[in-house]
Amino acid sequence: MDTVSWLDISASALRHNIDQLQRAAGPKAQLCVMVKGNGYGHGLISAARGFVAAGVPWLGVADLPEIEALRAAGVDAALYSVAWLPPWQVERAVALDARFVLYDPTVLEAAAAAARATGKVARVHVKVETGNNRQGLRHADAVALCRQIAATPGVELEGLTTHFADIEDTTDHGFARSQLTRFRACIDEVRAVLGLPPEGHPDDRLLCHCSNSAAILLWPEVCGQ
Repeated sequence: MDTVSWLDISASALRHNIDQLQRAAGPKAQLCVMVKGNGYGHGLISAARGFVAAGVPWLGVADLPEIEALRAAGVDAALYSVAWLPPWQVERAVALDARFVLYDPTVLEAAAAAARATGKVARVHVKVETGNNRQGLRHADAVALCRQIAATPGVELEGLTTHFADIEDTTDHGFARSQLTRFRACIDEVRAVLGLPPEGHPDDRLLCHCSNSAAILLWPEVCGQ
């Protein structure tokens, strides 16, 4: 006998949860909700529309097909691809006004070419490796790549990011704290090297982000990093 499974999601409960996260993060923090992996099995388009309706300004995706599907469905929220984009897909991503993580100079070259071809700014977020050992560049290499981006016409360093390895372990946050220390040191050097305004300055436009759901709830004081 065939069986059918379904999941009912309350729109009002979703809005309540988003409101609670925003309250914990603070009024200046911009929430980015992950809808990658087909909305973690809940449907890419329906999940994205639900979060946008709840007031979420950013959506996180993992590849170009997800970017294309969301734009085709009329989702106009800021899209941020958290996974490496192959150079040959970058032009399409830029044309669709998507941001993407960057830690590969060949992708930077593709971003510059895409900016020339589309007439749009390629907005990138450099990934700093602080201890997760999955993506990104160590401190010195990350700073060097940021220098290169600043000297590349058509490409904008919109943000810096990293990823915690084990902040969900509530018994010991020592390693996560050391990651945050390394990330902040890299942020400070990038600001100094590029002559960017300090954090909190009215002209500060650099988005520094690392807070997943656990960090928002456990360390609300670091939201925005």
